[in-house]
Amino acid sequence: MIQIAGIPGDCMLSATLRYDLAPIPISFEAIIALNRHVQLIPQDGAQIVVNGLDYTIVKHGPQRGGQFIVGDSPAVALPIIAFPTSVLGLAQKRRSAVVRRGANLSEIYRACGASSNLTGDIAIGSFAALVGDTPTFMITRVLQEEGACVSWQKRGLRVDRLLDLAARTAEHHLAEGQLEAVQSSLLERDDIPVYCSCDAKGAVISGTRRNPAQAVQFSPRKTARELNQMGRVLVQRGSMRIQPNLGIGAGQVVALGVKKYIVMTAAHVMQNASDGAGAMQYTRLWLGELTQ
Repeated sequence: MIQIAGIPGDCMLSATLRYDLAPIPISFEAIIALNRHVQLIPQDGAQIVVNGLDYTIVKHGPQRGGQFIVGDSPAVALPIIAFPTSVLGLAQKRRSAVVRRGANLSEIYRACGASSNLTGDIAIGSFAALVGDTPTFMITRVLQEEGACVSWQKRGLRVDRLLDLAARTAEHHLAEGQLEAVQSSLLERDDIPVYCSCDAKGAVISGTRRNPAQAVQFSPRKTARELNQMGRVLVQRGSMRIQPNLGIGAGQVVALGVKKYIVMTAAHVMQNASDGAGAMQYTRLWLGELTQ
């Protein structure tokens, strides 16, 4: 299910491909057994190829435990975390400022160092990533203002409005009984504020209040449309573990019976039997709904 070029399968103790609704919507985590059969020595900044896609290692180590035997030679276990090379620049602090007004999101991604194509482009009112800023944080802010999210679809980036995602037809149908449901209106009221700002004349404007006890948070220089978008978020409704299915990723819509959910995170996990436990492959999904 998951393959790293140049690393034998029995030397990949575990591997996780994780898809999220985030500025960098895909990441790779693995624990690799280093022995004489491993040609690549994973280290910070090293390039690896996972399922045909180029990644750059952003964290490695520390080594776990002592030596053990993999195949016919001693080995040590080394954890790694990697991002796709095409979007790595978004995770690095800026050495020069990127300031845009009225630009498309794809232009902002390119200016911040991403080379991957982005489909379903949207216009952004204003964007600023100053020297020392990490672009992912700034991109998250403007995505919230636009009520949008970024996902990884068909080996590239895609941006969608949350309202458009919620209106889609389900792409996958799953068994209802597998959902580990989560529901807390109390926490939702605590965690989701109504945003307010001031217009050009100094008058207070606010987004739509969804319940009487909703907290208020001030955000400067926002329009009424942006304030409404900022209060519309995905709320996790549960998670489920299913048979391995690399075809399901964050940003897709699944149906459990007649109920539709948006996949917020999809983690595809593979573990081999090198530690004495049985080999496992599965997909875990975190599912959510859009607030009304």
